[in-house]
Amino acid sequence: MKILYVVNKSKDAESNLGKEVLDTILSLGYEVFTLDGKYGPKAKDMRDMDFAVILGGDGTIIEFAREFKEFGLPIFGINKGRVGALAVSELSNYKHYLEKIKNGDYKISDRITLEASFNGVTEVLFNEISITGVDNKLGNFFVVVNDTYENSFYGDGLLVSTPTGSSAYNYSAGGPLLLETNSSYVLTPICPQFIAFNSVVFSQNDEISIRICKNDSVASCDGCNKYQLSKDDEIKIKVGKTKLRLISFDERNTLYGAIYKIAKSIYKD
Repeated sequence: MKILYVVNKSKDAESNLGKEVLDTILSLGYEVFTLDGKYGPKAKDMRDMDFAVILGGDGTIIEFAREFKEFGLPIFGINKGRVGALAVSELSNYKHYLEKIKNGDYKISDRITLEASFNGVTEVLFNEISITGVDNKLGNFFVVVNDTYENSFYGDGLLVSTPTGSSAYNYSAGGPLLLETNSSYVLTPICPQFIAFNSVVFSQNDEISIRICKNDSVASCDGCNKYQLSKDDEIKIKVGKTKLRLISFDERNTLYGAIYKIAKSIYKD
């Protein structure tokens, strides 16, 4: 099998860990390719790769998925970050899982993404889009769902999250946890002026629009790309065609698995 091997350089400045993991991968009989030629030959065509092995944290996985989304390459994450909610393995057990993949004992979990369109731009969202006021000013956001339901929100901002992103900013803001197998997505107000306005869960067929009614705002897409928004700018959001493809295994997991990882990460050095 052909592997695209990706290492977060900031997590492995001296390359010792990257080389150690590489040696293990090669010992299992995998053919290894890279993006930059550091740990092996450069991949000439991403479509020839069977899957990607990413040594890093959630940010590394999301950044890779965003940059190479058109290829739909399955991702096997080895956590070297703080949380690692998207990484199926740790440094202590990654060889075990690579052996299972080699034997065909794995599956691919396809998670939904969202598309957010505004001001001539369309962003694919793997986690969420956050829309917040500038300079700590209160925002007024007008939301329409399927041209049928509507509501105005006053507050610090709004979050629209995928199931993957529901355990991150959304959960911290009081939103619900969506299982990764869910095809729904969630809108959560950030510190709404009227506390009764809480999260709303939408189906995969629902489309929403958010209009900026007061004060300039900033839209942050997966914490990567940020855009300035002005009064009357409108954002349209729906479930996208792109999938976040993660390698997984037939194992029992805790209901709040991603949340437990976050809790444990607090005590990491």
